[in-house]
Amino acid sequence: MQYGQPAYLVCPNHIGMDKIILHRLVAALDDEEVKKAKRFLASPYHTTDPLLERYFAQLCKYRPNMDDHRLSSEVVYRALFPKEAYHEKKMRNLRYKLAQSLRSFLAHQALENDRREQQHLLLKSLADREDYGLFQHEARAFTDMLESDTNRGLDYHWYMAKLFHEMYFHQATGHGHAGQPLFRGAVEHLEKCFSLLMFFYETEAETRRRTLNEDERSVFMEGIRERLAQRFGPDEMPASLFLNLVEPGSRALQELFGALLDNDHLMSHFEFGMAWKILFVHAIMLSNQHDEQDLHELIFRMYRTGIEKQLIRGSELSDPIRFANIALAANLVGEYAWSADFIKANKKHLDDDVQESIVDFCLAHLHYHRGLQTQNPTDLGQALRLISRLEQMDETFEFRIRTLHLRIMYDCLAHDPDIGHTLLDSTRNFKKFLARNRKLSKEKVLSFELFAHHFQKLVKLTMATPKPAEAIASFIKTLETEKGAAFIKWMMERAGKLGEALG
Repeated sequence: MQYGQPAYLVCPNHIGMDKIILHRLVAALDDEEVKKAKRFLASPYHTTDPLLERYFAQLCKYRPNMDDHRLSSEVVYRALFPKEAYHEKKMRNLRYKLAQSLRSFLAHQALENDRREQQHLLLKSLADREDYGLFQHEARAFTDMLESDTNRGLDYHWYMAKLFHEMYFHQATGHGHAGQPLFRGAVEHLEKCFSLLMFFYETEAETRRRTLNEDERSVFMEGIRERLAQRFGPDEMPASLFLNLVEPGSRALQELFGALLDNDHLMSHFEFGMAWKILFVHAIMLSNQHDEQDLHELIFRMYRTGIEKQLIRGSELSDPIRFANIALAANLVGEYAWSADFIKANKKHLDDDVQESIVDFCLAHLHYHRGLQTQNPTDLGQALRLISRLEQMDETFEFRIRTLHLRIMYDCLAHDPDIGHTLLDSTRNFKKFLARNRKLSKEKVLSFELFAHHFQKLVKLTMATPKPAEAIASFIKTLETEKGAAFIKWMMERAGKLGEALG
């Protein structure tokens, strides 16, 4: 099978694309990188065109949005060449050279921050020269560098394999017994590196199969977990940790998360992120099956770690569901101040057309749970005001708003009995919403249909005067055998309080 250029890399119209790319390169730099880029452009070693430094400084005035009308080619050209008439070819060439220089700067930055890659490239350069003693000296320095690092994951084995490769194939190594240890070292590290890499592909593909219509497989993935276990001992971190994360049934998730944090220093950022994702998927799956507080605690801790470790970044927070899930996870464990700070600091990532609604939803959830914890009717009232003013959203999010609205209204009944009939009307509207829904899965719709059915009974029992003791007892028994309804624990708690009130 042949693979062409990915569709997302193909641009149907290249007119003006060079300007767009240049502006995006400038916008991608942070403040410290801008300072470094100016020094980079000022160096005659990197560029001999003094105009590039001035051009870059002109563009930097409009970071990070880069959408000012003064960025038009004509305006910029006039700033650079005030005495000349606009010349499109000259401007285009200047854009091209600056974009190329910024690409070189970013690559230079990446190399400057990666000592291992620097040493590997140095070794490759020396391999083609006559001084074998110098090559050996730098090879030993490379070995010492890798061995002194605590990281024993993918990067370690990758660079060790590169090191052995350069030494084994060096013309001065020879083909006798001296090369055998080098061969064994290269193969051992290549096998470990390949096993880890294919393990990550296999687990990522498995994760995507659960949520996306993707079914990517490779013959090299078959039996990869067994091969990983064969090539790494049970005490070799982080490989043994990765294998334990895949099948966490034998160990508590909390314990595995603690082990992940304890072994952070043994992993690259990528490997930590992969391990975090594997564990997070298991935690979410269990949480969907069991509404337990320790799972809520774990999920919040994992979200917080994901943000602190930059595993969840700004672009991902533009997803309303991901944004809300993080805020709600904090609310469920009583981290209200953290939730409020998160909402305030990150709402800028949400699109303008949904920002206000998502923020109101998250704050309504915050006030609701804090009100329940503190028995503060003011919080409950604020939650009801916030959720009541939300406009209709996409169906995939609308059901969350409606179910939260129903639960807030129910818990406000104790303070405002007059909203009971409005609550019943809202419940009937929710049933109609579910009946016409086309986006949620059948299992999800059934879960909420069962919730609406039982919830309606719960509201009627709560509003009844006097309270029918036998009907309440029967309702509680029904809930005890119910398996598929959403918010079953929540309804059990409310029904239980009704029963307790009757003695």
